[in-house]
Amino acid sequence: MSEEQHETVTPDAETLAARLQEKLTQGIYVFLGLAALTLLEAGLVGSSTIVMMLVGIAKAALIINYFMHISSVWSEDDH
Repeated sequence: MSEEQHETVTPDAETLAARLQEKLTQGIYVFLGLAALTLLEAGLVGSSTIVMMLVGIAKAALIINYFMHISSVWSEDDH
């Protein structure tokens, strides 16, 4: 192995548990955010098309960031 290659470090159980808890909490927040935006959207039926589009864009942003992991494209971490 050359010096330029990075060694793989296996995280300990405590670190893995903390990461899992963080991801679970984030998932719950995304779920609640999507549910709240959906309820808002349902309440705005018949409202301005621009307002409906803004709510749709907010929902799309949550989905793209959380489920498609788009933020990891620009991240330096290899998680």
